[in-house]
Amino acid sequence: MKDEEKTKKELINELAKTRQRIAELERSVAETGWADEFSKILILTSPIGIYIVQDGKLKLVSPNFQKITGYSEDELVGTDPLRLVVPEHREMVRENAVKMLKKERQFPYEFGVSARSGEMKWIVETVTPIQYQGRPAALGNFIDITELKRMRELLREKEQRYQMLIQNSVDAIYLFDPGTKRVLEANPAFLKLVGCKADEISQLTIYDFIYHDKEGIDAWIEQVLKSGGIRLEGRIWQRKDGNLLNIHLTANKIHEKGKDIIFVVARDETEKIRQEKMLKENKELLDNILSASPVGIGMFAEGILIWGNSTFFTLFGAKQSDYAGRSVSLLCASGEEYRRIQKVFKEYISQGKPAQVDAKMKRKDGSVFDAHLKASSFDTSKPLENLIVTISDISWRKEAEAILAEEKERLAVTLRSIGDGVICTDAAGAIILMNKIAQDLT
Repeated sequence: MKDEEKTKKELINELAKTRQRIAELERSVAETGWADEFSKILILTSPIGIYIVQDGKLKLVSPNFQKITGYSEDELVGTDPLRLVVPEHREMVRENAVKMLKKERQFPYEFGVSARSGEMKWIVETVTPIQYQGRPAALGNFIDITELKRMRELLREKEQRYQMLIQNSVDAIYLFDPGTKRVLEANPAFLKLVGCKADEISQLTIYDFIYHDKEGIDAWIEQVLKSGGIRLEGRIWQRKDGNLLNIHLTANKIHEKGKDIIFVVARDETEKIRQEKMLKENKELLDNILSASPVGIGMFAEGILIWGNSTFFTLFGAKQSDYAGRSVSLLCASGEEYRRIQKVFKEYISQGKPAQVDAKMKRKDGSVFDAHLKASSFDTSKPLENLIVTISDISWRKEAEAILAEEKERLAVTLRSIGDGVICTDAAGAIILMNKIAQDLT
């Protein structure tokens, strides 16, 4: 017990001696000015802006203070530091500095200062009370954050543009957590596409609208995380009302707040696919109709055959590969006939009328046949160059006309040879033929 009391006394005595030595050191420092000299060295070598204010005037400024403001030491020492602060910030700076000196504020404050060049620079500052040359003073230190503010503003503008693009995009855009599968953010186009309201997003997972098995969904998420991004077509989504959609999308991995997020841009291709299917079906139907047509049909662009139905090529005893992409002049019996047909076409089509003409055409084997051509334009901007032409083989008609002409000539010769007057009438009694003798008698 006595040993404990002795030890306790010894500790108290030692503490008292220590306090006495500290007091002596403080007096020594105050008398020698060592603290002021140390502060001056620290300020002059500091990489940040440091200054000492006493009695409302600058007493000491660091080289970096001078560099940031553009003023020399002679121009700064002895002046009011508030004169550097832009007028609209002075009251705020004064209030915050007083609070920090009174220990009522702990966080730095931002404000603008006017540099010698006229440029406004942004700084963030703290102040603390000190003793300078044995009297109360304030030690201030600040960092130039002008470039940081500029970068922040650029970032803010880019964020605004990004949000504007996202919110106004016609494509559905959403972000989701690949771990929880929950949708984190979505634009109005996404809400409209899946039929959800904005307040339902926080409870929505991708399993709620992607109409595929979970294993398949998890597989493509894993693929995105490994490769960084993928493009998918023919994905099926289900709206809240149960309707199914055909979706094409791109998914990319982004890093946000220390974790991987998947960013998805999706486009509804349902109507486009429906129209393409209908167009394909209509084209197939049209091809079937045109192929079954007894009339040859060909399309010509600037005098070149670009399409023909099966009847067209059958008329010429050829295959599509024989004439496709070649000049229409190859189909005509001669160059003269080609020019005659072109003249007739030009005459009518230039007036906005369909053209038709009987012409001599040439098959692949060189044989010639009689055909009836009808042409109309399918391009109003170049009506004479882009034509649809139908062609019918009229050889039988020409043969019949030739036979009829021969029979008519034979009948005329016979009638002229008969010694009696001969009169032929139709069913209505109208005279249709009369030989010379009958004419003389009447």
